[in-house]
Amino acid sequence: GVNEVNADPLTYEVVGDTVTIKDCKETASGALVIPATYDGKPVTSIGSWAFWKCTNLTSVTIPDSATSIGNFTFHSCSDLTSVTIGNSVLNIMAGAFFRCGSLTSVTIPDSVTNIDIGAFVGCSSLTSIEVGKNNAEYSSEDEVLFSKNKTELIQFPAGKNGHYTIPDNVTSIADTAFYDCSRLTSVTIPDSVTTIGGGAFEGCNNLTSVTIPNSVTSIGGTAFYDCSRLASMTIPNSVTSIEDWTFFRCSSLKSVTIPDNVTSIGDWAFGACVSLTSVSIPDSVTSIGDYAFAACGSLRSVSIPDSVTSISEGAFGRCSSLTSVTIPDSVTSIGYRAFGYCSGLTSVTIGNSVTSIGEKAFYGCSSLTSVTIPDSVFSIYNSAFEDCTSLKRITFGGDAPFFLGANVFSNVSGNA
Repeated sequence: GVNEVNADPLTYEVVGDTVTIKDCKETASGALVIPATYDGKPVTSIGSWAFWKCTNLTSVTIPDSATSIGNFTFHSCSDLTSVTIGNSVLNIMAGAFFRCGSLTSVTIPDSVTNIDIGAFVGCSSLTSIEVGKNNAEYSSEDEVLFSKNKTELIQFPAGKNGHYTIPDNVTSIADTAFYDCSRLTSVTIPDSVTTIGGGAFEGCNNLTSVTIPNSVTSIGGTAFYDCSRLASMTIPNSVTSIEDWTFFRCSSLKSVTIPDNVTSIGDWAFGACVSLTSVSIPDSVTSIGDYAFAACGSLRSVSIPDSVTSISEGAFGRCSSLTSVTIPDSVTSIGYRAFGYCSGLTSVTIGNSVTSIGEKAFYGCSSLTSVTIPDSVFSIYNSAFEDCTSLKRITFGGDAPFFLGANVFSNVSGNA
């Protein structure tokens, strides 16, 4: 049976002959040594979330009896400066030490066979990860965590600062490997690297320079999310897709080169890149995701290639510096709010294959003075041109569309 026992400050769960630490009182303070046994039975597991918000603990010793540290076990133990991991621990689960902002160093014993992604994310003072020499799965070099053979960089300690050169034999940068490394200013990626994982450099808000070699074929979603000081980026020719949120809120990014092999640009891929002034989308691109360039307030020009068949929801919404746009003849539909609130847009050319103009597609384009609706258009949905307060001339290339939603031209110029 299961027996949960509240002791002070720990709560124990006894299942058969094994014991799990389930909880710790938030008032626990100072140095805590977790006992190896309770009621004569071994403590084998430190449970998920067990020490969450134990903000007054300064050090924890995990006994040699324990084999696993659960998900988010020490989440937000903000005063924890040291942890001793017992030499029987096999598993360190996701977020185990999440936001332990005072933790400066950690030693991974030989016994550990699995460290989940993001086990040390948010450890902003962590400068050293050392791995036991006889560990079969992991290794460390210059206090950075790698796979045993050093082909995968798993975790760069977030407290390390300045420049970092990734060793030559690394082929992959793991998901969240440099997540929130806010003191990292530049990084050199060798041409042995083929994969950059999801969220790999997310939140590196002092990273000003990174060169991605042509060996890289895959860049994961959110890889450079919130890299707010990154001013330029060249995506290598070997990359075929730009994933969701990859460069979201790279607010210093002025220019970006999208190579000819890219076929898709993901949702919010360049969203809120407020310094981006121009972007050339190659004609290899067939798909532009929802909100892909939304809120790029400095974007003055964009060329949409005739390989694209639809303009997705919000794709260029709130691009307030965009003055003109040509929608090529390959496009058949313009999505919800695709150009909504593009307040600087004075001219729009809608291609002759467009059959539907989505709800609020040009909503709030307050500088737009005229628009020609080609005879291919079958339906215009609600509020498509609402609040286009300067719109004086609306021309239909053929008959008016079969379907007109509500308020399509509501609050346009009184002279329209």
